[in-house]
Amino acid sequence: MEEKKIERGIIKYVYIYALIVALIIFFSFNFNIDYTVSFLLGVCTNLLCFTLTIKTIDKIVKYDDERKKSTLIKSNLRNYFVYLTILAVALVSQKYGDGNRIQLNIICTAIGFFSVKLMIYFKFLVVDKIFKKDKESKEEIVESKGDKDENNN
Repeated sequence: MEEKKIERGIIKYVYIYALIVALIIFFSFNFNIDYTVSFLLGVCTNLLCFTLTIKTIDKIVKYDDERKKSTLIKSNLRNYFVYLTILAVALVSQKYGDGNRIQLNIICTAIGFFSVKLMIYFKFLVVDKIFKKDKESKEEIVESKGDKDENNN
């Protein structure tokens, strides 16, 4: 149950990160929607593969035989295929797209692929340490209050 909360929490951080970075990209590149859409395509692809990996791991936990290894390998190959397909679409769009439509940028798309990994590191290296300090300080306050109550009795 705790693992599902961690996974959902990371997805929430990815949504916030994607919104902030998409707005920064949009305003930094003179309101050019191409880079923003490319980045968001990368983020959505990364979230799709992350969700598929979560579902695969949940399925693997149920197995007790040799299917674990083959299922995990198939899942990773599927994820790589999805990433390569999206990069190919972005490359073709960037190279052969005309000026009337959105031309995807392969670099912005690839940067979006790292969104889940960045948020995992951010959560465990920054957010958890901040909230851990808050929990420790609250526990110290409760313990010191408990010591005063014992001394008063």
